[in-house]
Amino acid sequence: MKLASLLSVGAQICRPGSDCFSNATSRFVAGWAAPKFDMAVEVATQEDVQNTIRYANEQGKPFLAVSGRHGFTKSLGEMKNGVGIYMRQMNDVTISEDGKSATVGGGITSKELIDHLWARGKQSTTGACECTGIVSPMLGGGHGFLKGRYGLMTDNLISTDVVLADGSAVTVSESQHPDLFWAMRGAGQNFGIVTSFEYRIHDRTPKNELWSYDVMAFSTDKLEAVYEEAERQRQKAPVELGHWGFIIPVPEIDPSVHTLLFTVFYQGSKLPSKYTDPFHALGPIMSTPNVTEFPGFSKVLGMDLSSPVCQPGGPSYADYPVNLSSYNTTALREAVDILQSTPPDLHFSSMLIEGYSGAAVRAVPEASTAYPDRKRGILIGNLMNWPRARTDLAEEARRYGMRIQEALVRGSEDGKLHSYVNYAAGNEAREALYGYEPWRLEKLRGLKRRYDPYGRFNFYLPVEGEVMVEGVDGGKSEL
Repeated sequence: MKLASLLSVGAQICRPGSDCFSNATSRFVAGWAAPKFDMAVEVATQEDVQNTIRYANEQGKPFLAVSGRHGFTKSLGEMKNGVGIYMRQMNDVTISEDGKSATVGGGITSKELIDHLWARGKQSTTGACECTGIVSPMLGGGHGFLKGRYGLMTDNLISTDVVLADGSAVTVSESQHPDLFWAMRGAGQNFGIVTSFEYRIHDRTPKNELWSYDVMAFSTDKLEAVYEEAERQRQKAPVELGHWGFIIPVPEIDPSVHTLLFTVFYQGSKLPSKYTDPFHALGPIMSTPNVTEFPGFSKVLGMDLSSPVCQPGGPSYADYPVNLSSYNTTALREAVDILQSTPPDLHFSSMLIEGYSGAAVRAVPEASTAYPDRKRGILIGNLMNWPRARTDLAEEARRYGMRIQEALVRGSEDGKLHSYVNYAAGNEAREALYGYEPWRLEKLRGLKRRYDPYGRFNFYLPVEGEVMVEGVDGGKSEL
């Protein structure tokens, strides 16, 4: 098969050494496990994706879809001598005539979708970080600032066009391939490549388009007091209210110690003082209240395109995440003490604590999608950070990260690790990612054997098995 003759005019084959190949295959962070590609294809149509998969299968090569180039998990490093399928050209958005949904290309980023919808008076649940893709977070659940109002990203999925492991294409929805639709919403990385999807969107109004916030900084001796109050607010939180914590050395305050940056935010033009006064009473080092429109909120939290987290080539880091149903300040203290005890080369490791409203998430029946953790809406990311040149520090970082993770798990409601699959490091048991109820993994594994029997989509935390690639290794390539 000559692949070039089968591709659309807008597609191109990217060979090693070219800018195209570098754009398609380089990891966003150098220290993350890196897939090894022999070639990449910058696709422009669904048929390009289909033909690339058929070519890879014929050649006995694994393949992997690439968009934002993020993803912490070490299983991505299992890709060897593969074909990258670079999706970024497929980023179109078309809003339906009734204005209730949008058809979105599978290569779009979070910022692109936010900006497109906002300019047309719309919004929906999207990720907090502007530089990630939309599809991969959505397939793993998809948390975001608006999830309390509209549900997870996956809850807003109406239908999706998916290319399967054999190169065939199907549309999945509640009425078409409903079993696969169930699996795509929480474990979708296991089953296919999304080329486009129909997404539920919502009107923005003067009442909900502004976001008020107060960014405060506390010394970590205030940790228990801050999160005891955060827990009190969380238990009765309206859909508009959320908290965001980041424990990290702040050079402008004191680079030698960790500081708790704590943001109270509210969807509305005025942040009610009853949500900020208790924190002000604790004596923050600083307090910066302000108001922004929704597209500007990622910048407030340092997650926009210009922020360090969106600059490729920065320090190496790995995440050891935990999902919680409530704050246990004893466990938080133990975890932060471990974080603060890291050696100098790991000193800029941090802890991210996301506490969004989850009202609409909990309203969705737990068994209706593959996403397993609707009751555990607090996401803690333990981000172990080290200089990119010091590859020898990866193992020490892992040991500290797992100690922090274990401390938080010991203080959790059931004493079991629950990890958001989009943040996972790859050391987690599959039950921690896809649910401890036996029926969940049984159902997912049955569907995996049906839709991907040879494990072509096993490079991102597969529900079962290793990668199996049939064909002749190193077969002759006809580009």
